[in-house]
Amino acid sequence: MSCIKTSVIATFFVVACVSETLAGTVYVDQLYGFEKTTTQYSIGATGAGNIPLLADIYQPVDIGNGSIPVNRPAIVIQDGGAWTSASRTAGRVVTPAVYLAQRGYTVVVTDYRQGATAFGFPVGPHAPVVVGQTEFGTAPWNGVTASGTVGLVGLPAFRAGIEDFAVAIAWTRDNAASLGIDPNKIGIAGGSAGGIDALLLQYNNNPIDPRYQAQAVVALVSTMMNNFNRIQPGGPPVFLLNNVADAVVPWSPQMSQRFDDVGIYREQWYQPTNLIDHNVRWDDIPNTVASATALTSGPNLLERVRDFLITSELATPYLIPEPSSVVMGVFAMAGLIGFALRRRR
Repeated sequence: MSCIKTSVIATFFVVACVSETLAGTVYVDQLYGFEKTTTQYSIGATGAGNIPLLADIYQPVDIGNGSIPVNRPAIVIQDGGAWTSASRTAGRVVTPAVYLAQRGYTVVVTDYRQGATAFGFPVGPHAPVVVGQTEFGTAPWNGVTASGTVGLVGLPAFRAGIEDFAVAIAWTRDNAASLGIDPNKIGIAGGSAGGIDALLLQYNNNPIDPRYQAQAVVALVSTMMNNFNRIQPGGPPVFLLNNVADAVVPWSPQMSQRFDDVGIYREQWYQPTNLIDHNVRWDDIPNTVASATALTSGPNLLERVRDFLITSELATPYLIPEPSSVVMGVFAMAGLIGFALRRRR
C-alpha cells in the first residue's frame, strides 16, 4: 500500500517539475516566427475583363520553442478601404496576420475586387465590377440591401467583396491539406468594408453554404446596415468592435441585440479612446461599456481577439514543454516505474 502512495506522490512531483518549465502555450504565446508566400486564389470579373485575385499566406515557422501545430486553425482576412482602396499589405491587416501566425495560426490575407460608384462615377482600380459570376453565383449576397453612408458606394461594390470573400474561404478549405489546417476550423476577420462583407456573408439568412461557412467572425468598425434582421439562429460566434460615434460606419445596437435574440454568441467591445474616428487601433485597450473612458490596463485589442478565438472554440490551447523538461520527465518516470516494480516484488 505504501508503494502506491509513494508512486502517486512521485508522479505528482514529476508532473509538477515538467509543468514548471513550460516553453509556452500554443495559440496564446508568441512561440513561432512566420513566413509569407503569395498565391492566386481566384479570378474576378470586371468590366475590363478578368483580373487575378491574390492572397498572402502567413505560416508559423519553428524557431526552437516547439513544433508547429498540425491541423491548426486558419484565419481569412479581408481589408477595408471602402471597396476602392483595400490592400493586403496594409498595416491594419498585416499586424493581426503576423500576430496570429506567431501563435500558431495559418492566416490568409486576400485581395478582392475594388470598384464602387461615387456621384455616378466609377472609383477604384477594378470598377466596374461584375457580380454573380463566381462558382456560388448570387447566393452569398442574395437579398442583401444597402443603406446609409455605406450604401453610397452602390450595391455592386460590396456584392463583389462578399463574393470574393466566399471564394477565398472555399479556396482555403479546399487547400486545407497543403496549408496544414483543419478545414473545420476556419475563422474570418475584416475591418470596415472587410468586416461588413464578413457579416453580410456569414449571417445572410444562415445556415449558409458549408463551403464558405466560417466557424468564428471578427468584424471591426462594421455593420450590416438594414440587414440585421437576416441574422438567424445557428450562425458562428461573433466578435464586434465599434467606435460609438463613428459617422462613417455607425454602430448598430439593433444588430448587436439581434445576435443575442437568436442565441448567437457575441462579444461586444468599444474603443473609448477612438469614439469618433472610423479607425482601429490594435494596441488600444477596448472596453465593454460604450460610454466609458479609456482603460489604463488590461488586454489590448489583439489579445482580446486572440482570447475570443479560443473562447469560440476555433482554437484549443495546449502547453509545449521545453525539450530538456521532456527528457527529464521521461527518465524520472522510467525510474519511478522501476522503483514501484521493485517494491512490489
